[in-house]
Amino acid sequence: MVNNTLTQKLPEFLNRRLITVCPTCLKPIYGTDIEVHRLINSDVNRWPVNFAYCHTYNQFPKHPLILYIDSDMSVRGQEVSDFIKLEEK
Repeated sequence: MVNNTLTQKLPEFLNRRLITVCPTCLKPIYGTDIEVHRLINSDVNRWPVNFAYCHTYNQFPKHPLILYIDSDMSVRGQEVSDFIKLEEK
């Protein structure tokens, strides 16, 4: 039997949880930054999933942090890409 109260509060808890810290700019990354609730509700069929999070912090220019997130919403690996190109449609 699933505890519905726990299931309903899980996304709220994960949104406030510190997921990782960017190794380049030292920005703390929380669940709400990467919209962890969308991962929980998605139909991911293979874990860990890779998630690219483009951000800027302090004096650092925009850069992508690639996170490898498992089904428990824990980061199993991360890397910062040296190159980024964003296109607007």
